[in-house]
Amino acid sequence: MRGLAKAFGGVRAVDAVDLDVGPGEMVGLIGPNGAGKTTLFDLVAGALPADAGSVRLRGEDVTGKPAHDLAQRGLARTFQIARALARMTVLENVCLAAPGQHGERVLPAMLRTWTGQEREVEARARETLEFLGLQEHADAYAGSLSGGQRKLLELGRAMMLKPRLMLLDEPLAGVNPVLAQRILERIAAIRALQGCAFLVIEHDVESVLRTCDRVAVMAHGKKIADAAPDDIRVDRSVLEAYLGAA
Repeated sequence: MRGLAKAFGGVRAVDAVDLDVGPGEMVGLIGPNGAGKTTLFDLVAGALPADAGSVRLRGEDVTGKPAHDLAQRGLARTFQIARALARMTVLENVCLAAPGQHGERVLPAMLRTWTGQEREVEARARETLEFLGLQEHADAYAGSLSGGQRKLLELGRAMMLKPRLMLLDEPLAGVNPVLAQRILERIAAIRALQGCAFLVIEHDVESVLRTCDRVAVMAHGKKIADAAPDDIRVDRSVLEAYLGAA
């Protein structure tokens, strides 16, 4: 990201932000409420047009590309409030995220026949659910899952895209400590097994400092720090942003 900017009226939600995420790297993005973190995600993920600046993904300029195009190029995103399709099963939710599907066709739907592609997608989806510890819920409606289980489900849908970069928006928010630990373990496993890079917004600052290679800090739309976790812990500008005083 280079010089990314977005204003809403007189408010500069994102103000000329530069940020890099390297291959296989895990970068935390923290800051007080209203710092501009989620707006930055919206700009990178194609949900909002930037007023200025550029985004490059794997060396290619993808500024202004729509979300579905970015997904095909290897960028996946989860949301602070998990967006499960509540009246579909957990398995159907994960299958729906697989790229390159041909869509529903009337005759196979009526005859309940399956193409090779559909069988492959279902097999991958079941493997993903087992990896996440959700296999027992495969046939349950997604609306029956707890908040933490829905966060795992979103992670599974992102995995189906085989991404090179995941944007995780508060993956631990509202999650009990047991499931939070499982989510962190699964993120680490995805990174180790697939070489996926992560950019993670999280208000649990200690979890970010413990698990990320590097941490960027935003306040009032600007990036005020970008360093190793140990350096962030003692950075005066970060302390002032969070505590309001030196």
